[in-house]
Amino acid sequence: MDELAFAPPPEVTARIAAGVEPGDAALLPRVDESAALRMRIADFLSTSELAILSTKTAGGWPLTACMHFGSVIGERGQPVLYLFSKPDTRKLVNVAVEPRVSIMVYAPHNEPDASVVPSLQLQGLCTIIDSKIEHKYSMECQFGKVGYGFSRLLGLHKQPALRIDVVRGLWNDPSTNLQSIAIDYLQTPRV
Repeated sequence: MDELAFAPPPEVTARIAAGVEPGDAALLPRVDESAALRMRIADFLSTSELAILSTKTAGGWPLTACMHFGSVIGERGQPVLYLFSKPDTRKLVNVAVEPRVSIMVYAPHNEPDASVVPSLQLQGLCTIIDSKIEHKYSMECQFGKVGYGFSRLLGLHKQPALRIDVVRGLWNDPSTNLQSIAIDYLQTPRV
C-alpha cells in the first residue's frame, strides 16, 4: 500500500486529537500494537475488492453499502480508505451529519477454505473530499489497485469521493491465532 500524500482534514485531526470515543478502548479485546500486524492489514486491504460501509442516518438508523475502495497508509501508520459514491446518495447525506463510520472487509474469494477467511472491521472518521487535487489522487489510488482497471470506466471524476481516516480496527484471521485482535491506530506502533 502506498503512503498517503495528503493530511487529514482539520476537523478529523481535531477529533482524533481529542480521542474520538474515550472509553471505547476498554471494550476492545486483545490489543496488538505491532508494526507487523499493521503491515499485514495494509496488505490485506490492498488485495481486497470490496468494503461494506456503514453510516448512520440523522434519525439514528444504520445504512450499509457495498463499495469498491482504494487504500493508502496515513501519517500515523493508519489505513486511509478512498471510496466513491454517486451524487446525492443517502450515505453522502449521512456522512455530512455524522462522520463516524464502520467498514467491514473480507475476501472469501481469496481463500478456498471458508473456515480460514480473514476479516477486518474498521472504525473511522469519514469526510467528503473537496480538494480537486486529493480527489484526483483518490482516483489514482483506485486505478492503481490490482484488478481495478475497470474503475477507469466508471466516471469517478464526476462522483464525490469519500476519505475515511481509520482510528481503530478488529482483525480476525482464523488460519492463525490472530482472532479478534484490536488495533488502536491512535497509538504509535511497536516495532
